[in-house]
Amino acid sequence: MNEINTYSDLLKEKEKLETALALQKEIIHNDFEALKEEYRPIIDFASRVGKITSADKSNPLIAAGVNLASEFLIGNMLFSRSNKVARVTMPFIAKKAVTYLLSKGLNIFSKFRKNGSSAISTDKSKT
Repeated sequence: MNEINTYSDLLKEKEKLETALALQKEIIHNDFEALKEEYRPIIDFASRVGKITSADKSNPLIAAGVNLASEFLIGNMLFSRSNKVARVTMPFIAKKAVTYLLSKGLNIFSKFRKNGSSAISTDKSKT
């Protein structure tokens, strides 16, 4: 550090320190942005896992239907001869995945459409 003898030396030193502080803040900001970008896949994965494992309360009828279907079909039919852990965990995972996909607005019938229009044409003039 320089020896400060006058008020103008003090102002110069203050300006130099403020410039160094602003530069350090910019470096830290850029480092945080780089870290966020580097760990973006992990953050996205964690948020999706959180969405899948949380219960969907938006439509109780869909949730009840999915619960019933997954308990009966998956738990009692598909995994009827497997161990207790598989009979409990597999319906749970299936319920969460299906309710997540349904709440996201997955259109099951979108594969049957071509270019956003109906595969079966209702226009009589084409026949």
